[in-house]
Parts: sequence; structure tokens; C-alpha cells
Amino acid sequence: MRQTTTGPTTTLTPDEERTQTEEALGLNLVTTTREENTADATVILPEIDSKTKKETQRYQLGPAALKGDGIESAKALVQALSADSTGGWYVSLTLKEGDAGINALNTIAASCFSQAPECPTGKLGIELDGRVVFAGNVQSASFERDQISLSGNYSKKDAQRHRDRIALRRAADHARATDHADGVGNTRL
Repeated sequence: MRQTTTGPTTTLTPDEERTQTEEALGLNLVTTTREENTADATVILPEIDSKTKKETQRYQLGPAALKGDGIESAKALVQALSADSTGGWYVSLTLKEGDAGINALNTIAASCFSQAPECPTGKLGIELDGRVVFAGNVQSASFERDQISLSGNYSKKDAQRHRDRIALRRAADHARATDHADGVGNTRL
């Protein structure tokens, strides 16, 4: 027969529990203002739930590695699982050739994939209009310019909204990719 032991437990008050959750999600960090949100700045930006319109998390994002002028097109597509069923919606991106487009993405993708110091979390995020619209793990060290998909359990409406916002920002040169994340969160795209 073995004796089992457990360490001491701590009971948190509701306020302590809320504070702990807010810290884990970065909600205790101050959001960067629009004036301070420049392509070369490290920023803290929120992610907003499209259904509830509530802030769900804040991310610390590094300087932009890819801007809107590097994007050629964006499409909202549904994943076909078989002839009879479909999966979730996603956004398909095509980047321009060269340093402002696919080369910029592949430089940061390689850093994130290997979790280099400039991308310790291995994650990349997309920021549009001061909000994080995508944050996820980089699945490859490099990509083909027309084989990039952003998935996140999107509804048709969400995928179309992201596509439209990317297209608008592409024209205005404000979509951003980032190259690192420190502390809470991910890298920006």
C-alpha cells in the first residue's frame, strides 16, 4: 500500500481568480493608442470576439514585418472535406513577389517556426485597424505566395469580414505582420 500526498492548496477569492485570469489573457496590459500604433513599434492590441463584441485577449506584438502593400489579394473560402460535407471557413491570401511580399513573410515565418529570439512564441498575428484578427502557430518555415491560409474556426461572415478588411488595408497600406512577441501573446501579420 502506498501513501498519497498532495501539496498545499490555495483557495482564491473571486477577485483574485479574476485578476489571475486577466493576467493570463493579457487583459491587465494597457492597449496601445492609435497614435502610438506605428509599423515600427511594439504594441499591445486586443482581440475582439466577433459574436459577443467583447475583448477576449490582448497580445503584445512586435514591429511589422509585412505591410498591406505586400498583399496581392484575399479570398474567403470554405474548406471542402468531402463531396458531401464542408469544414470551416478560412481566408486565403496571395502575396506579391519580392521583399515587400512573400520574402517578408518567409523571413518571419522561418524565425517563428524555429522560435528564434525575435519570435519566441512561434506564433504570428495579423493586426487590422488596431485589433488582432488572427493569431496562430506558424506551421512551416516558408510558404508559396499563393498558398497561405488563415484559419480560426471562422463563420462565413467572419471570413468575409476579414477578407474585406484585408483588402481595404491592402489598398491603404496598413495591414501589418510582426516579427516577435514578448511576454503575452503573439507576433503580428
